[in-house]
Amino acid sequence: MWKCKKCGNDTFYQPTRSRFIIYSADKNENIIGCDDDCNVEYGKFYCENCKKTGWRLSDVAKWVEEEENE
Repeated sequence: MWKCKKCGNDTFYQPTRSRFIIYSADKNENIIGCDDDCNVEYGKFYCENCKKTGWRLSDVAKWVEEEENE
């Protein structure tokens, strides 16, 4: 599993932003027509605990083999 290099946490997030064009919507705000092409932008990875950041998960965390419980 991935563990934060700074604090050892195993929960990370990566903000994303997407955009698509809406051509028409009805009065109840239901989308009737939109562009099928969606533009997605990815942000940096963050450790949920200590907020260490990096453009790749490996910049923030290291892979640690899980130990089997006996």
